[in-house]
Amino acid sequence: MTRENYKAVLLEPVTFYPKEQPNEQVSLGALNDIRAYIDAGVREVITKTLPTAPAAGPGVVRTRLALTAASVNKDLKAYQLIPIAFVFTMAKRAGGDSEYPVKLYVEAEMTDSVTGEVLAQTVREAQGIQVKGNEQVTLAMARPYIDRWKDAAHLEIVQRFGPTAKPAAK
Repeated sequence: MTRENYKAVLLEPVTFYPKEQPNEQVSLGALNDIRAYIDAGVREVITKTLPTAPAAGPGVVRTRLALTAASVNKDLKAYQLIPIAFVFTMAKRAGGDSEYPVKLYVEAEMTDSVTGEVLAQTVREAQGIQVKGNEQVTLAMARPYIDRWKDAAHLEIVQRFGPTAKPAAK
């Protein structure tokens, strides 16, 4: 996948895969906010470097992204199963003081828009998002991690296509 072979990109909207699964800590509203923010960010980053195409065709890369996980992990760690640690962990959880990591994954696939040949695939994980007790996950919590993904995606696009690729006409 090089600038010589591909001159434009066909951006599909960011989707959920599997279907969005809201729960008590990740609402449907938060999932939709996160998905929309990722979608807008990807479009912003890609159109800085490559023109967009209205349809599939020769020299066009089809780009698909999916939000594949957004959940709070409340599993106990191995050391928390030791009896004394277990007691302290359960007391902390009962008091609402425990922090839990949030899992947020986005998968991307770039294919030749004519042949369907896979050109690139990637998975990005947001690491470091924490919620306390039963706190709700929000776009504000995820935004810094998504912004880092956008920066990494921009670097990858520039490496593949070069900084001289022209943005789409507006």
